[in-house]
Amino acid sequence: MKLTDSKGFRKFIIVLLIFSGVAFLFYLVSPRIPVVNRYASNKDYIAVLYLQGTIMRGDSGGLLNSGGSYNHGYILSQIDAFIEDDHNKGLVLFIDSPGGGIYETDEVYLKVLEYKEKTGLPVYASMGSMAASGGYYISAAADKIYANRNTITGSIGVTMGTFYDVSEFLNKHGIHTTTMIAGENKAMGSMTSPMSPEQKQIYQSLLDESYEQFINVIIEGRDISEEEIRKIADGRIYSAKQANELGLVDYIGTLDNTIQAIIEDNKLSDCEIRSFWYEDDSFLSFIKGLAATADRFQSSEIDAVLKLLDRQEHIPIAYLYDFNR
Repeated sequence: MKLTDSKGFRKFIIVLLIFSGVAFLFYLVSPRIPVVNRYASNKDYIAVLYLQGTIMRGDSGGLLNSGGSYNHGYILSQIDAFIEDDHNKGLVLFIDSPGGGIYETDEVYLKVLEYKEKTGLPVYASMGSMAASGGYYISAAADKIYANRNTITGSIGVTMGTFYDVSEFLNKHGIHTTTMIAGENKAMGSMTSPMSPEQKQIYQSLLDESYEQFINVIIEGRDISEEEIRKIADGRIYSAKQANELGLVDYIGTLDNTIQAIIEDNKLSDCEIRSFWYEDDSFLSFIKGLAATADRFQSSEIDAVLKLLDRQEHIPIAYLYDFNR
């Protein structure tokens, strides 16, 4: 029997509604958490900007990931604020990310370069548990890169994910589709029909172009030849020690080591250290997280396929390390 037809599921909904009501009351009476800056003052400071989660437009957080949510607009606007703030004397990027969308990743990378060009101030990167693919792409903009000894990095490559052809499965369940298009390749990548060789080549050309962009970012940011980069940029991941030996990172160390280095290298001992990260404490975000949790309790074979269909219709080209593959 499906959970959706059981008394257990009805009880879950009742409990969920009660819990939501209590949470809402708590939210109304509790103080709001500041979005940024734990050390507000008029003194000179080094900014530590936390870039955590999948690099996509909007907020990638939720009920189970509220502590490490990524918000693209926040990251860009915060760097702009540093550019305009005369008290800012340096930037440390703490990156803990598997990567993300090509557009968003490159936008952050270019914003970091803009910060360096307009201010002439140092930028150091500190890698958390993972700074792979797009996470490494952004790190390449830094003057120096520190990786924690347990960091996973690399994954230099581009992906569009996995394309599925479920036409036979749909036929088995009596589901027939008709896609109306003008232009023979308009519906390419659809799950309901096989991909033609021409369509595969179209996708591959996009991936190849983005891959070359990734390679050039590393060449510009690191003291490594193009020949050497191409040998190691095959999509594999590296440990911190391996990345250090290959020249992908400069030092193995913690965030504290990174902060100490930017202070000593640039004579910034009189500066405060201020931390900046995004926190979404809105009730709407909380409810969305609850809804996502409830959704996990109800599924069927058809539901699973429909979710795959929706996912494939919205596949981006991404500098992303898929640790679930």
